[in-house]
Amino acid sequence: MREILTRLAAYREQPFVTEWHREQTVFLYERTAVMLRGLVWTCALVDEPWVAPLLGDVAVTCGTGTGGGGANCRSELLANAAVLTLARRGGADAVAALARIRAKVRKKTLLANVAKALDTIADRTGLGPDRLLDRTVPDFGLDADGVREEKIGDYRVRLCVDGPALRFVDPAGRTLKSAPQAIRKTPELAELKATLKELRQTNAAGPARRSASGTTRTPRTRVERSRSCRAGRCAGACAPSATRRPTARALHRTASARRSASTGAGARPETTTTRGRTTPPRHRSPRCRRSCCRR
Repeated sequence: MREILTRLAAYREQPFVTEWHREQTVFLYERTAVMLRGLVWTCALVDEPWVAPLLGDVAVTCGTGTGGGGANCRSELLANAAVLTLARRGGADAVAALARIRAKVRKKTLLANVAKALDTIADRTGLGPDRLLDRTVPDFGLDADGVREEKIGDYRVRLCVDGPALRFVDPAGRTLKSAPQAIRKTPELAELKATLKELRQTNAAGPARRSASGTTRTPRTRVERSRSCRAGRCAGACAPSATRRPTARALHRTASARRSASTGAGARPETTTTRGRTTPPRHRSPRCRRSCCRR
């Protein structure tokens, strides 16, 4: 069972030529996916530590689109089966796998099932979904300042949560821009790089805990970016009206207000009458894209 699911998590879609000599790209046939779904459901009865992470890998592989991106699924049938099995198992390892699935998958129906699974586990444990996710975030060996320092040879390598990134310090105390040639192929550095990759994935899934005492760091999210835009550091659609670029509708309203003011002051409006209906005067704004200004 473990070997089959491991191969499924690492499997990718393959092109093949049909009997009509047409090339198609298929992930799995339906009959194969149905058989593998039963195997995934059986994992709910297996009490082993490798089950939950492997089900998370299967859900990420089957829940993402072709090439690992997009809002489609390679096999929504298998992805939903893995999410349902994780919800039935429960526990911290299942919550961590569900958090990683939520960070990787973009299919709305699958994300809704992940949210239901988290709510089910939260109701079972008596905690909220956010608090439940916070308890499953590892500390990665970071101290209270969010730094983990390891000595490799004559150099010191620092894993910093700010970024996150790896920083290298030579024996003289100077910070280097890249990894020194002497330690690039060491297994200690490879382990730190793997930890850095896992830390980045955790930051994408939710807040990363700086230490085991509960100090947390919240990554810059879309909400925070919108707040900075509203503070006046952006000229896009989320900026305040004072710094926002005027739209065609805003220009049209401004020109209409100016025309109304000039009409009230005694100016003669350029109105036209067609079949008993009165058309308002044109404002001739050079930046307006409406048909009344392009004539």
